[in-house]
Amino acid sequence: MKLRQILREDEELMNSYITHLEKGDKILMGKYRNKEAEIKGFSLDNHNQPVVHTNKGNRKLNAFRIMGSMPEESLQKKYQNFMKNKLKEFGKTSFKRLSSTEKRELSNAWKEEKEK
Repeated sequence: MKLRQILREDEELMNSYITHLEKGDKILMGKYRNKEAEIKGFSLDNHNQPVVHTNKGNRKLNAFRIMGSMPEESLQKKYQNFMKNKLKEFGKTSFKRLSSTEKRELSNAWKEEKEK
């Protein structure tokens, strides 16, 4: 079974993703990528990310997750920008310097912002 068959659900991803691995190919594994292993097959994990089955165990295909359609700005980046702006409004330099009421107010404001 080819990796291309497993990942065919997202054509856009397939066009940008290089998939020349097949059953029987040799890859280098381990911390220093110096141990040879033979590919026995492919599957998807519980997060629908590709996994390579080798004669030396199962490995994630990548150390990162593949997203079908990347948002323009991730939620984490939105949160960082939101926090910078709010801290400027409060006149503080760090979250730790906020009072408990300011933290509560900030939390409620973020919940409203996230719902938008």
